[in-house]
Amino acid sequence: MASQIKRAFPRKSHKTPILFNDFASDDYMRSKTYNFSKGGMYFRSNVILKPDLHIRIVMINYTPGSYGPEAYKGYMAKIRWCRESSDSIDEEKFGVGVQFLEKSHTEFGKEASTASYMCDLCGDITTLEFIHRTDELDYLCGDCHKHLESFPEGRIKESIKRFMAGNVF
Repeated sequence: MASQIKRAFPRKSHKTPILFNDFASDDYMRSKTYNFSKGGMYFRSNVILKPDLHIRIVMINYTPGSYGPEAYKGYMAKIRWCRESSDSIDEEKFGVGVQFLEKSHTEFGKEASTASYMCDLCGDITTLEFIHRTDELDYLCGDCHKHLESFPEGRIKESIKRFMAGNVF
């Protein structure tokens, strides 16, 4: 009996172009995502990437307020795994799984004081100093964070968290 892979967030099939690099270079490599979740994404690379390497990802089709990885301009991510794929697509012969560490409406590596973040609940855009990051990888402005924390543990608070995670039943 094969063991089941347990994931923190469900995956969604999604193909979109990206640029990525490690922090040692200003040169970006082109790729395409094949699926994503709230916590990470899968893409192909023509070079092997070592696990635990931190990379920057830039979404070419950045569309604020959309659903999918294009909702943010940039991600900071950690390589979780990189494997040679038997079904090589073009020259991209390595499949890469990454875990998101940060997400932003600006590219990482740019001036940090100008980085902007969108509240995942109300949509307001603010700077990092006013954003609260939850354990579920959501970003909340100060007002939404304070309001959410004011709810006692229970059905209402859980419903709001499921809504933010996109798991509305």
